[in-house]
Amino acid sequence: MEVQYPDHRRPFYLSVVVKDVQVRRALVDTGSCLNLIPLSTLQAANVPQQKIQGSPMEVTGFGGVTEYTMGHVQLVLRVRPIVALTRFHVVNAEAPYHVLLGRPWLHKHKFVSSTYHQCVKGRLNGKPICIAANSSPFDQTEAHFVEATLYDDLSSTGDPPIVKPCGTPLPDWEDIKDDPEVDLRELLE
Repeated sequence: MEVQYPDHRRPFYLSVVVKDVQVRRALVDTGSCLNLIPLSTLQAANVPQQKIQGSPMEVTGFGGVTEYTMGHVQLVLRVRPIVALTRFHVVNAEAPYHVLLGRPWLHKHKFVSSTYHQCVKGRLNGKPICIAANSSPFDQTEAHFVEATLYDDLSSTGDPPIVKPCGTPLPDWEDIKDDPEVDLRELLE
């Protein structure tokens, strides 16, 4: 019998708790050498900006875009059975994730992530654990995110995301496909 795995093309989001606030989109990114948290997520979790310490640091994101962090903050992060104080670098930028968990978080807990299997695996108290990805990190009000198209199920709007949706809503293809005047680059600017 063949085992069915989740769609491995999906971004790998975990459901986590940051300072007693449920967060549906914690992106696991093995390419990141930092754990990041947008300022909007900190505000939604009622973390005062005075808690941000250290000096700004230059970070380069996807596509070579460079920006500066506001500093870092230590927060209690719960990912299913794992509860630990975690350092996040704070960015004042819009992002499709609410928290980004990079290699520091994975290495601290000796986890191995698998985007193919959509889970992280490791050991807790000598016993193997497997933490599965959140299968519905977006709700109906966030269906405009490009990432949301990779998910079959959207969560009910009764479960609000930690922050308000952000992004560029795009028109339906049927509405613009025959219009020679439409340039999608203009819509994104």
